[in-house]
Amino acid sequence: MFVGFTLSGQMVISLRHLVVLTKELHTDESVASTIPTLAQAGYAVGLLFITPLGDLVRRRGLLLAVLAFSTLLTVGVTLSPSITALKALMFLLGAVSVTPQIIMPL
Repeated sequence: MFVGFTLSGQMVISLRHLVVLTKELHTDESVASTIPTLAQAGYAVGLLFITPLGDLVRRRGLLLAVLAFSTLLTVGVTLSPSITALKALMFLLGAVSVTPQIIMPL
C-alpha cells in the first residue's frame, strides 16, 4: 500500500514546487504550470495502456518493470537539465504510476 501512495504522490508533489522550478529552470510560471497537467495526462495514458497488461502478462513481472521504470524516471526528473526534459519525464512518470491499479484490479 505504501508503494501505491508513494507513486501516486509523485505526480502531485510538483504542485508545491512550481515556484522553485520556475526560478531554477529560468522559465515562466505558465510554462511550469503545465508539468502537473502532463503528469495527470500520463497517468491517464498509463491507465489505458499499462493497467490492462496485468490481465495479459504475469503481474509480478509487470510490477517489477513498472517500479524499475518509475525509479529510473524519478532519478531522471531529479537530474533534468531543462523544462522540456522535465515535462517529458513527468509525463512518462505519470504513465508508470499505475502500480496500485495493477496490484488491485477492479
